[in-house]
Amino acid sequence: MAFRLIYHRVPVESGDSPFVLALREVALGEALDLAAPYLSLARLQELADLAPRWRVITDMDAWLRAYPAQARDIVAFVRTHESRFRDCRGLHAKVAIGTHAALMGSANFTDPGLGKNHEVSALIHDSAHCDELRAWFESIWDPTFPPHRAKCVALARALSSPQAQHALRTLETAALPLGPSPLRVNKSSTIAPTHQATLDTPQTTASSQEHPRMVAAIRALFASEGLAHRALDCLRDAITAAEISSRDPRLHVSTDRRISQHTFRVTLGQRYVASVGHIGTQTVVCLMLSEALAHRDDVRALALHVGNGFKGGRPMFYARIPLAALDTLASDVWDDWRACIAYQLTRAQSSPYRSKHGFRQGTYDLIMDPTVRADLVRQALRGG
Repeated sequence: MAFRLIYHRVPVESGDSPFVLALREVALGEALDLAAPYLSLARLQELADLAPRWRVITDMDAWLRAYPAQARDIVAFVRTHESRFRDCRGLHAKVAIGTHAALMGSANFTDPGLGKNHEVSALIHDSAHCDELRAWFESIWDPTFPPHRAKCVALARALSSPQAQHALRTLETAALPLGPSPLRVNKSSTIAPTHQATLDTPQTTASSQEHPRMVAAIRALFASEGLAHRALDCLRDAITAAEISSRDPRLHVSTDRRISQHTFRVTLGQRYVASVGHIGTQTVVCLMLSEALAHRDDVRALALHVGNGFKGGRPMFYARIPLAALDTLASDVWDDWRACIAYQLTRAQSSPYRSKHGFRQGTYDLIMDPTVRADLVRQALRGG
């Protein structure tokens, strides 16, 4: 039989559910690939013990928020097996792909999904369909990256606090409208949903002029899909750090071309806080930093150029870091960059660039939407 349906009576009265048995069947082989936003840590550890080689694509933010009491344990497990994980924002699929079979359907790989909810899945033995699912898995694995270690640790720490868990329980029982809402933990700490900007995005597409401009910029700036995603992740992090949506008048994003130079920019008010462009033949990421950090020896040793971006208020500096060296920056440099973004946000009332040129929805989607980005990067660098 090419496939069979998996379902059960709810609740399961005794023994393992058909979903658990099907998962174990899929895991019995040389390799196991899992894609799901929510997973039971105990179940994942069991499956990892069954398969010599295993990999997981998940939405780390969603996973941690679903299990606030276990968030620290989840982060510890992920850090131990970092190379086996990829973080895909907005992932909704629930798929397990083994050597000889695959399971796909509505059930998350959690205790409620596998044993308590009304779910249905298909256990597939057809080799052609299994190969197609493997190809789908690789298409998401390749352009994504392991979870951001510092962000996961910070979110787990915040979610593990008694105040956060109480607030989460309140949100679960309250009749709230759909959409993100910052979760106040204390006066100095806010758990801000990283999907806020994405969820608030108007469902529009790039203009006929913006689309070819973005494709041309990707081709000019990036030698590989991995480098493209790393640079655009930095711009995404700038918007995420600002905790503002696409509708905020202070935010402007753009894809520019001046003479032969292509640039992606994220601007708050009159100042850009992050951009990607060229210096000579090198692709660089330009970060807004304080004077102390911009002129520190380790930053100046990496930067191709450090310049003053003073336009009133506290003087800010711009360090242009080669894209290939971006991950060698010390963690306090990134902390300083986020602090500069927060400061700029307090000064900005609206973006004159947004008022003059309009909001570039296509560039925003390229930065924030993983599906749009993957398609555009693939189109630009693979020609399809």
